[in-house]
Amino acid sequence: MGCIIVAMPKLEDARKIGDMLWRKGVKVSLTCTLASEVLYEAQNAEEGIVICSVKLKDMGYMELAGYLPKMVDIILLTHDVSMANELDNVVNMTMPFKPSDLVDTVNMLIHQHERILNKQKESLSKRSGDEKAIIDRAKFILMEHDRT
Repeated sequence: MGCIIVAMPKLEDARKIGDMLWRKGVKVSLTCTLASEVLYEAQNAEEGIVICSVKLKDMGYMELAGYLPKMVDIILLTHDVSMANELDNVVNMTMPFKPSDLVDTVNMLIHQHERILNKQKESLSKRSGDEKAIIDRAKFILMEHDRT
């Protein structure tokens, strides 16, 4: 699993959520208050999850979501039940929530990332008919070259 980042406007809130996740067996990479810190940490990860509120000290979640790498999703903690979300990489979670609900959501996203990464690896390992023909032709040329 890549990085798991908790970002809230108040550092003590981020730490409480991070500690709660840690107690439930989820390793948190960073707790912070700034989207710039989130972006710095996320750029070094192949994939990950950001748990944050609607607004951080330096930008909102929508702007943050636009800057994150493709395989980094956001779990948005909000008090607004009716808040609609149009972004693919954002999952809404209404506060207050049960710790087990947050852990389940994190685990769901982790498994989703694993499935996507496995599919990408499988597709890279499979060669098309044209690629196989080119490789077979190259092998034939090398074998003919070795005979002479």
